Amino acid sequence: GIVMIGEIGGGEAVVSTQSTGGLVMALGVLYPAYFLFFQCYAVLDIWSHWIHLTASHYSGATSHKQIDLTANPILYYYYTNRTVLFGMCAGNELFFAALYLLRFSDGPDFGFPGFSLFRSTALVCAPIMIIKSVISLVQLIAASKNIAIVDNEEHAKAHR
Repeated sequence: GIVMIGEIGGGEAVVSTQSTGGLVMALGVLYPAYFLFFQCYAVLDIWSHWIHLTASHYSGATSHKQIDLTANPILYYYYTNRTVLFGMCAGNELFFAALYLLRFSDGPDFGFPGFSLFRSTALVCAPIMIIKSVISLVQLIAASKNIAIVDNEEHAKAHR
């Protein structure tokens, strides 16, 4: 598995997914009432990346970013606009980092009740985390369909 990922240029996705997964699992321990949420988030993140990388490999792409995205406007925009991709990834990581820091401190106060640095960061970045999770779900579904298409084509070739 890891060799295949490195071969198709998805190494950064593995590192990112693992570091986010570690932080999210730590949050599950720090916020036990939300453990199931954090666990489901980690599974979705890992699963969607893994299936996406696998679909890229099956389609013959040399990178997980080289797959045909024209059929899916959400993934097309996400992967072709570097500003959007960076903003989504940064906002997602900042959300989880802010939750981690909130467990120990509210951070500097902005002078308004309830508007500390860490709390405000978590609130601002929460919608980004939700949108990125939806994109991960879209990615999972699209990649699963792509694998099924390649599998059907290979099956049809084998029975000719």
